[in-house]
Amino acid sequence: MKVIGTIGMNGSGKDTVIKYISKNYGIPILTISDLVRQADSTGKFEPTRDNLTRVAFDRIRKYGPDYFPRKVIRIIKKKRWDTVGIAGIRSHADVETFRKRFGDDFILIFVDVPDARTRFQRVRNRAEPRDPKTFDEFLRQDKKEEENFQLSEVTREAKYTLRNDKDLNALFAQIDKLMANVLGHGPKLSRSHGET
Repeated sequence: MKVIGTIGMNGSGKDTVIKYISKNYGIPILTISDLVRQADSTGKFEPTRDNLTRVAFDRIRKYGPDYFPRKVIRIIKKKRWDTVGIAGIRSHADVETFRKRFGDDFILIFVDVPDARTRFQRVRNRAEPRDPKTFDEFLRQDKKEEENFQLSEVTREAKYTLRNDKDLNALFAQIDKLMANVLGHGPKLSRSHGET
């Protein structure tokens, strides 16, 4: 079994990476943020980044820092998947829980975009309701996520790094090379473009 997770800052393309892997390698994916949305049983909150973080921390305070990764593991066990992708990994608890359960079969990929303005432009282009509208707000969210999750430390735990500061074809070529190393083969399907 292989469990492939992505981690990165907002706008880095970590979801693009996991969607590309899913489409081109026939691998199912789970998204931790979807589990956070489901955890908001009241339906009172707009699905903004701040509100999703609030819901996540409410569950973490009540049930422990490994609450969401444990839910992911239960789903994987129930589905009996041989290989699965996980989007939305953020914390040390996430990484530790998956490593404890899957050992060397848990593969964490850091998607790196060093320039904050590049990431912000990508966020603006996708225009989702949860995303910040100004660069200052974007930087504030970066700072808050660092305070909440220590992402700069957690990303050091990744086994692989993908540099995503060029075009999609450059990113996809890196993914294919990485996946050939991880799985021992290339894409099962023809290459398709993901979204940033």
